[in-house]
Amino acid sequence: MIDFLITGGSVGMFTITILGIFAIVKCITSFVVIQKQGTVSKQSLDTILFLGSLSFFIGILWQIIGLFSLLSSINELGEMVSPLCIMAGIKVSLYGLILGAFILLITGTAWFILRWLNNKKTKA
Repeated sequence: MIDFLITGGSVGMFTITILGIFAIVKCITSFVVIQKQGTVSKQSLDTILFLGSLSFFIGILWQIIGLFSLLSSINELGEMVSPLCIMAGIKVSLYGLILGAFILLITGTAWFILRWLNNKKTKA
């Protein structure tokens, strides 16, 4: 897992990971608040979805940066670049996008469940 984060580019992957950790902590605290107090604010729920979406969009940005770096390297080397190196570069550029999408999947699902629980407790 650490190799995945380092290979994908430490700055972008670290940023995406930190946003994901913040989003998961916010999910857990919101769940605890719903269980103890019965409801949580809409702003708190929207923060979860925002952090997940932001991590996804940073993953897209990180992929674009990786592809730009790959194309710059190809331009410098000219015809000496093998197709395997190109595929490896594309694979590495996808790491940030995959991590961001995974975090968005988790936070989006958690946001939906927490919103459902919050509405259920509010109506009861």
